[in-house]
Amino acid sequence: MQANQFIGTWSLISNEFHRSDGTIVDPFGKDAVGRIYYDAAGNMAAQLMRANRPNFVSNDQLNGTPDEIKQAFEGAVSYFGTYEIDLNRGAVIHRIAHSVYPNWCGQKQVRFFEFSP
Repeated sequence: MQANQFIGTWSLISNEFHRSDGTIVDPFGKDAVGRIYYDAAGNMAAQLMRANRPNFVSNDQLNGTPDEIKQAFEGAVSYFGTYEIDLNRGAVIHRIAHSVYPNWCGQKQVRFFEFSP
């Protein structure tokens, strides 16, 4: 496996979080949608969300009700930054520059991967 295999646009197939106690969590549902982008310069961007989040009645993202805004925010994750590949661990490290969830800005997060033929 080569690190340059990451370069490109990827569509989400499945999304699971494995907690340290062994619990598996699927926070955006089995039909979650998403894309992640990696370029040759080490930049990345990721978007992940529930497939069927409800529309805002106002048709204006700046005028949603508190409940509409809550459902939209809790049903999606989006961030961008840089990345590095650790082939020995089977991991990609995302260095998050900015995120829709502000607490992630400046964080380093590890994602595990496996390529199948």
